Amino acid sequence: MRGIQDVYTASKKVVDFWGYDNKAVLYSSSIGAFVFPVSLGLIQHTVFRILAITNGSIFASALGLAAVGMSGCAASVALTEASDRLRERAYFSWREPSYSALPKPYSLNNHEDLKLLTVYFIGTVVVFKACRGRFSSVLPSSVKHPGAFANVGIVGSHRYAHKSQRVKIMQMGRKLGCHTCGRKWFSKSFIADHQPPLALSHNNRGKKYLFGVLRYPKTQQKLYPQCKKCSLKQQKHIQSPKNYSAVVTHASSLRIYHLFLPLPYIWAFIRDVAYYI
Repeated sequence: MRGIQDVYTASKKVVDFWGYDNKAVLYSSSIGAFVFPVSLGLIQHTVFRILAITNGSIFASALGLAAVGMSGCAASVALTEASDRLRERAYFSWREPSYSALPKPYSLNNHEDLKLLTVYFIGTVVVFKACRGRFSSVLPSSVKHPGAFANVGIVGSHRYAHKSQRVKIMQMGRKLGCHTCGRKWFSKSFIADHQPPLALSHNNRGKKYLFGVLRYPKTQQKLYPQCKKCSLKQQKHIQSPKNYSAVVTHASSLRIYHLFLPLPYIWAFIRDVAYYI
């Protein structure tokens, strides 16, 4: 109980002494909130798409974690740069906080800067998971397997979806969006997409034995909501895989896990509270 009172007293003292202008905090935080999803999108387009690494890859989760952490560091750097520019030009009323100035993690010349970036990396990853994000979801989708936005699919068969399944797929699509690209607001209808695709599954039907002895395991079909645009991309790739890529990017499809908290402000506040305890 004593420890809680000490933290409360220290927090109140820091709040009383802190002089960050609300408008300046809002402005710099909005810069960070903008940079975070943009950085994720750039990594998706310039790295994962070019290397054809999708959410179904073996190391998708590890690569997605790295992308989320690095984007969080970039957003934190942008936030601190923006706040520093505001102080220099005195656009808003400003008074230094009681103990530690807002950290600037954009220089990697000393151990303290690397420590700050590590804190922002871990903090961003924790917030991402708290918002129920999947690290593999920041990688591009592939039309050959469940996409980055795939949730629990409907158990299907090698036949086309029947009426009740199509109705359920439409409901899922309106709620969750296309499992490949994530679009839901601008898609009027959704198709029941078989995974793996029926065309690929039919091609493998004849391969019943391995070396004439072992039977291949039976592939379970699942249905996911898919927009017409992604369905067309899927058809083109299956018909001509050399001419049409299986990779589908989705940088503009934002979800709650794209939320970025102003970690530099939060960390500076925690340091001040620790100083007064």
